[in-house]
Amino acid sequence: MIDINIKPPVFLSVLIFICSAAVSAQQQITINTEPQGAGVYYDGNRIGTTPLVIDERTPNAPDFCSAADPVYNIIIAKDFYETEFAEISLKGSPEITFPLNPLPRLPFYDGVFLNNEFLRISDVFFKDLDELTKLREEIYARYGRPIEGNMLKLYFLSTRWYKENPLYTEDMLTDADKFNIRRINDFLVVNDDDAALFNAIIKQYEFFTKDRKYSIRFINSRECMIAGAKYDEISGNDGVVPYFFEEGWIMSFIVAEQEIYISDPAGESISTVKLDLGKKQLINIELIEDVYYRLYW
Repeated sequence: MIDINIKPPVFLSVLIFICSAAVSAQQQITINTEPQGAGVYYDGNRIGTTPLVIDERTPNAPDFCSAADPVYNIIIAKDFYETEFAEISLKGSPEITFPLNPLPRLPFYDGVFLNNEFLRISDVFFKDLDELTKLREEIYARYGRPIEGNMLKLYFLSTRWYKENPLYTEDMLTDADKFNIRRINDFLVVNDDDAALFNAIIKQYEFFTKDRKYSIRFINSRECMIAGAKYDEISGNDGVVPYFFEEGWIMSFIVAEQEIYISDPAGESISTVKLDLGKKQLINIELIEDVYYRLYW
C-alpha cells in the first residue's frame, strides 16, 4: 500500500469545480480514475474508492458547507500507479476523471540499483553464479515482474519493497537496466565465442611477449600467473603490464564479453589481457578498473 504521508516530488494541482450557480443546489462531486479502484484520501483519512461520490453524508469527507468558497486538498492513490494530489472546490463541473500513470518502479525500493547506474566489471567479477542470478533478477523485481524460482521468490518477498506487479512490461526497463542485464548474462552464461576463447587460452597454456620479457600462464580454469613483472612505478613495467604487478602473482581470471579479465590477488584491480592467439603472444595487460581507489578514496 502506498504511504500517503510521503511528500511527492511534484505536486499536481488540479482544480475541481462544483456548482456554477447556487451552492446549496449542488453539494457533491464524483471522482473517477482511469483505471478505477483508487483510494481517495482527505486530511489523513481514506474516504472511499473511485468511482466515488463525495457529499455531506460521506464519512471524513470535506465539509463543503463550512465556508463560502472552500478549497480542499485530496490525495488519490492506487498500487503500482503514481499518486495524484489535487484541490477540490465548489465551482464548476460536478464530475472529474483522473488518468493514473503506472509507476516506473516499486515504492520503497532500496536495493543495488537504487541510482540506476551502469554496472562496473568489478560489480560482477567477484560474484558467484547464485549472486549473479539474484543481481539480474533484482533488475526486474524492482518493477514487480513475477519471480521464477522458489528460492528467489522467498528472497524478494522478504524485502520491504517487492510486490508482484500485474502491470509489468519490458518497456519499463531503462537503457541502464538493459545494459546491466547484458553484462550480468555475459558473466553468468558462457556463450560460444567466449567458450572458444577460453578453450584456446587453456590449450595454449602460456603466452610470452615478443621479447619474451613477460608472460602469462593459465594454470587452471580460474587462475593464471604473471612472470617477468616487477613493481616499477616509474617505468610502469614498460607499459606491458600494470606497474604494481609482481612476478609470481596467482590471479583470478574470467572470460566474458569476448575479453579476458584478471584480478590481482587482493582483488583491488581489474585488468584485461590482450593476446595474439595466432602467434601465441602476450601483447599487454591493461588496468581498466582500480577497485581499491574507488572503494576507499
